[in-house]
Amino acid sequence: MVEKIDMLRYVRKNLERHRGDWPEIARTAGVSYSWVSHVMQGTTPNPRIKQVQAIYNVLFDRVNQSPDIWAKEAKNA
Repeated sequence: MVEKIDMLRYVRKNLERHRGDWPEIARTAGVSYSWVSHVMQGTTPNPRIKQVQAIYNVLFDRVNQSPDIWAKEAKNA
């Protein structure tokens, strides 16, 4: 399993790249849009692993279903 700190870094980088899609990503992951916003603003400095994992899974699925160029960029994040 990926360590939480690495997972959180991946989540933040890829959420930044998908800024306009946060409502859809949050809904798909089963977390609130406000939670995503707080994590990205840094007002939730130590988010729960369950929520981070849910967002990570959604973003990972998006990367693996995306065109090759996007997938290569995101995997290097």
